Amino acid sequence: MAFVWTGLLLLVLRALGIEPVASWPWLWVLTPFACAFVWFEVVEPLFRLGREADPGLEIAEARRKRIEAMFPHFRVRRRPARGQAASGDAAR
Repeated sequence: MAFVWTGLLLLVLRALGIEPVASWPWLWVLTPFACAFVWFEVVEPLFRLGREADPGLEIAEARRKRIEAMFPHFRVRRRPARGQAASGDAAR
């Protein structure tokens, strides 16, 4: 996010004509935005930074493990989605 704020600051300084930024080429003024794009689109997904795991998935997984520990021989069968035949109906 620092790249975005730096880019906005340089953009405002360039637009207002404040030296020394006013004399810089546009390439240098817009470089922080390119860095921000690379950071958010390449670096964060590559190293899984920035986004936390969905807490609902962790809770559901803990619940499933707790149920399996309490009832080791009981397996929950998932219902087929609407429009799909059940596994027993497909064989007929």
